Amino acid sequence: VLALAYTLWHRRTQPLAMVALAFGVTIAVDTVALAAGVTGSVSPYAMGFLLVLVYALYRWGSGREVAWGSLIALTAATVGLIRDHTSIGDSLLGFLVLTIPAAIGATVRFWSTTRAREIDQARLLEREQLARELHDTVAHHVSAMVIRAQAGRVVAATSPEAAVEALAIIETEGSRTLAEMRSMVGA
Repeated sequence: VLALAYTLWHRRTQPLAMVALAFGVTIAVDTVALAAGVTGSVSPYAMGFLLVLVYALYRWGSGREVAWGSLIALTAATVGLIRDHTSIGDSLLGFLVLTIPAAIGATVRFWSTTRAREIDQARLLEREQLARELHDTVAHHVSAMVIRAQAGRVVAATSPEAAVEALAIIETEGSRTLAEMRSMVGA
């Protein structure tokens, strides 16, 4: 149990290594017990650690890690069943108990992955809406400035004061556009 307790500290970051360590210890103990002719079951505390590690493997492990970890766990379960001379019914129940944490881990992984995708999708939609608003605001103000510049150019020859007024309006419009852009980008 003390050897297995260490594995819980690293079960999220190194699920395969911890499964290999824990089930490796179990295989070694069962092999020695089988060679010595000793019978008996695994401590319930040790079994609890092993079930938590199976959950962690399916929750945080990559596909390759899950495959290797499952092979290691099944090997340990098989050695344990051989050592204890378990009946077929008990063997099936043991494999079922081992697969329940795996199913729960895979389900939780699926839910969290789905939730993360939904959050990313919402962020992407928000960014798209902000970009659209930013584009509309800038396009509106720049169009107004272009029209004022064209008007100022037309009247510059006949009325220089009107051209100066158009430039003042363009400056005001440009400043307002920059302020609104900063506000939207800040949001």
